[in-house]
Amino acid sequence: MDSLLDQDDRQGRNHALEILEAGLHAADPFENTQNMLRVEQGQLLVGKSEFEPANSPITGVEIYDFSEIRNIFVLGAGKGVQRVAKAIEELLGNRLTGGHVIDKKGHPIILQRIGVTLGSHPVPDYDCIRGCERILEFTTDLRADDLVFLLVANGVSSLLTLPVPGISIEDVRKTTYLMQIERGAPTGDLNPIRNHLDLLKGGRISQHVYPAKG
Repeated sequence: MDSLLDQDDRQGRNHALEILEAGLHAADPFENTQNMLRVEQGQLLVGKSEFEPANSPITGVEIYDFSEIRNIFVLGAGKGVQRVAKAIEELLGNRLTGGHVIDKKGHPIILQRIGVTLGSHPVPDYDCIRGCERILEFTTDLRADDLVFLLVANGVSSLLTLPVPGISIEDVRKTTYLMQIERGAPTGDLNPIRNHLDLLKGGRISQHVYPAKG
């Protein structure tokens, strides 16, 4: 900030930088997650009206009593997913049991209580599979008194990759590369195909989280 302001028209530059800084803060998933979650009197409050999309079927604040929750896990994938997970980590502290997320290779690991696998994007690799396998390890013994934060960020369609039996990661890689890299197909056209090749995409990961709350 000081370096950018050390030029002519300092006042004008200051206004421009304040606008840019406000935009960055408004889009920061860490700050937005902190605004959505609150701990009050032994309860976890999730939700805020300003974050509700138009015509959302679920409105209002969800309340979870810590005395009624056995475990709290954070699972998910996507570019920058660690920023969301970090906000939950800091809010819950020792109340957080653990979890695992998949972020893009090249991003620093910033989590302490939640495991992180770095996978390839936009063409998935074997580390994406390893990350999915770690996520599934946390779903093997879930009960109705467990709470799971299932985080989905941009890039999840590549990072959350666990091919169905009979399909190899190389098959998925070739499909992705051919359609998206060589032919320039939009992600929206590629995703329905990848959904049919995967064990977790298309909302199937929710089946593994059930019967936990989430």
